[in-house]
Amino acid sequence: MKILFVVPGLNKTGPNIVVYNIIKYLDRQRFEPIVLRLLDNKRNTFLKQFEELNIPIYSMNLSTQGSLFFSSKKIKSAINKIDPDIIHSHCTLPDCFCAIHCSEKNLISTIHNNPFNIAYRYGNFFGKIILYFHISMLKRIRYRVACSKTLAVMLSEKHNIKFDYVGNGVDTDNFKPGIPKNKAAIRKKLNLPDDKIILISVGALSALKDPVTIIKAFKNSKLAKKACLLFLGDGDLFDECNRLIAEDNIRMPGKVKNVLPYLQSADYFISASHTEGLPNSVLEAFACGLPVILSDIPPHKEFFELNGKNTGKLFESSNIEQLIRLFNGVPFLDYVQMVENTQKLVKGHLSAQIMAEEYMKIYIMPWHSGKHT
Repeated sequence: MKILFVVPGLNKTGPNIVVYNIIKYLDRQRFEPIVLRLLDNKRNTFLKQFEELNIPIYSMNLSTQGSLFFSSKKIKSAINKIDPDIIHSHCTLPDCFCAIHCSEKNLISTIHNNPFNIAYRYGNFFGKIILYFHISMLKRIRYRVACSKTLAVMLSEKHNIKFDYVGNGVDTDNFKPGIPKNKAAIRKKLNLPDDKIILISVGALSALKDPVTIIKAFKNSKLAKKACLLFLGDGDLFDECNRLIAEDNIRMPGKVKNVLPYLQSADYFISASHTEGLPNSVLEAFACGLPVILSDIPPHKEFFELNGKNTGKLFESSNIEQLIRLFNGVPFLDYVQMVENTQKLVKGHLSAQIMAEEYMKIYIMPWHSGKHT
């Protein structure tokens, strides 16, 4: 069975990590994965890893999103030549193209985050137009999947169209706990203190991720004297965050190529995000054995509902005082037990293998004959 994965580009994004993990763990005796890349991204930071999967990759090399509509015949001709049994689209641009030009095909779409976030990226006016168009195109797609139960329920209720869900999974071949005896050496190489608790946050420094709440709470907590807070990522709030930092116990290396050594050198993962799908950054932290401190948004709560209650702590979103109290209690947590629980959680619910198995079940379901409404 040929499965064509249609993606905007092959830069290293959350959706592309999901696509990579699905393909990596597909049963190649039953499924033949193929990737179609629409845009000519200058930052094809994930291309090499996809090529190592030994799969066909077709590149349309479009320069802009707008040129997509002037190249529809070229793209559709390529798809017809591939002749897939199923087209699995990811993200707004592929969803809309496939819904318009490939409606006679067996279409699946995976929604990777809250579509309403698009207003943050494009502004309220244009964001609403794009959102409305995307939702109307999704209604033409036969099978719709959300990356979390929370997102599936929200989209189904708000738009009266059915979404199933397959939770994101982490590749445990790549993300795993470091060897304890090597932790000091990793910290030394990364110029991190060996004698402090290290908390790490990975992701964009934006209003939606809210690093400012983390910084303010950390600076006013008792933990600040015993710990180091590390932010990996860049974004609109980078300068503001830098202005808030006065001591050496908060560091901002920016966006790094490889987060793994940083995760393996850390003790806790923290996120104050206001919105998520099912964040890969949290999955990767769990896989590396890190207990988590998370804002209490529904996708974060979903982790704790998967037998993961003793894998970390939740705090009320934007509540600095509550986060201060939580930071103060970190030295008294049952750290060893929480680390063990993270591994049980990943193995039982959050691995990329489990995710791929769920998608394989969908690919062979008898949904092809009718609409998924």
